[in-house]
Amino acid sequence: GLATCVFNQAVLDKYGPRLAANRVKHMPWEYYQEVSYWVWIDGNVSILDEEYKNWAANVVGDKMIGLFLHPFNKNVWDEFNSLVSLGRYKEADIMKLASPSKMGWNNKNSSPLYAMTSLCWNVEHPKAKEVGKAWFELTCSSPVPHDQVLWNLLDVPDEDIAVLPNLDLLSNRF
Repeated sequence: GLATCVFNQAVLDKYGPRLAANRVKHMPWEYYQEVSYWVWIDGNVSILDEEYKNWAANVVGDKMIGLFLHPFNKNVWDEFNSLVSLGRYKEADIMKLASPSKMGWNNKNSSPLYAMTSLCWNVEHPKAKEVGKAWFELTCSSPVPHDQVLWNLLDVPDEDIAVLPNLDLLSNRF
């Protein structure tokens, strides 16, 4: 069945609703101790078939995390341009994140951009807790708290990521 995470007031007061949700997304083992795989699904995504969780865990296997490629923006450069053009962040704040070359900001062939609306952690992977904690701390401290972009600063090796097959939004059963 589906689990629900209810935050106590201290967590909400400390982080606010967005970062409190990111805390669960980045470090689910702090809230759900007895799972091997944990699927995050944003509130703006509807899952029609509970089998999705089993499908995602099966694809992840022994990798640390399963992620979908972003359906529109292919790399960090595209995402930065979108964020600036939408007025979400200022280019000056984005440049504070890291050197443009580290983020692939000036390299159209940079690491792929992953969509973070749904992901699947392999909680038992030896690097999961370290990476999840680093991701959350980076999101909390960043002038651009956009975890989708910040993921690329973590330098997670490709061999630790299972790329979940993008699903046709109109015809998939999930």
